[in-house]
Amino acid sequence: MMLNIPLLPLVFDQKAVVGSVVGGRRFMTEMLEFAAIHQIKPMIETMPISQINEAMDKVLVNKARYRNCFNF
Repeated sequence: MMLNIPLLPLVFDQKAVVGSVVGGRRFMTEMLEFAAIHQIKPMIETMPISQINEAMDKVLVNKARYRNCFNF
């Protein structure tokens, strides 16, 4: 598909043309509602803040499991 978009209104009116590969707000809302109904929760790995250097080392070598969250 090809779009013809006037350049001047785009630039001077500070407009933007954007897209997303994950879907729009409606799809995100549906996904979050589905997760809530079915009690789907993220799998995360937590580490105490005292281990921040070890956590960052894991991230740098791509060995972090799930997501790193620091406990303050």
